[in-house]
Amino acid sequence: MRPARSPAELGLTAYDRRKLERALRQARDARYFRRLLAIKLIAEGKGPGEVAHLAALSRPAVYFWLERYLAARTPSALLDAPRSGRPRKAPRLTSRRLRRVVRSSPERAGWASHGWTVPLLRSHLQRQGFEVSPARCVADCTRRGWRGSDPGMCT
Repeated sequence: MRPARSPAELGLTAYDRRKLERALRQARDARYFRRLLAIKLIAEGKGPGEVAHLAALSRPAVYFWLERYLAARTPSALLDAPRSGRPRKAPRLTSRRLRRVVRSSPERAGWASHGWTVPLLRSHLQRQGFEVSPARCVADCTRRGWRGSDPGMCT
C-alpha cells in the first residue's frame, strides 16, 4: 500500500486552507459542507480513509472532489451542478380551473350528484389528470368559502 501524499505534494497550500475555511463558515448545504470539510482535512494532512470517515463520504468520493477542487482551485467547484428537478407528474391545478369545476354541476360532468363533495371532486379531478390530496382539496374549498354545512361539501 502506497503512503498518502502530503498536502504539498498534492499542491494544496495554506491559501487553499484559508479559502476552504471561509467557505465552510458560509456553507448552508450539508453536501457542500461535507465536501469542503473533506478537502480542508486533506489540506491539513489527513489521509483519504480518515477523511472519508470524518466527512461521511466514500473514499472514491473524496478523491473525486479533491480532483475537482484541484482542477479549479475554488471552493465553488464543490457545489452541485444545477438540475431541473423532478418533472411534474400531472398538470398544475390552478385556482381558475378549480373554480370552473366547482361552479359547474356534477350532473353535467356525468356524476349522479347534485353537489360537489370532497371525494367526488377529487375523483373528478383525477379523471382529468390532476392528483389532489384530500387535505389540499378541503383547504382549497375552505379558503374560497365553498364549504357548506356538511364537512365533505365544497359548494
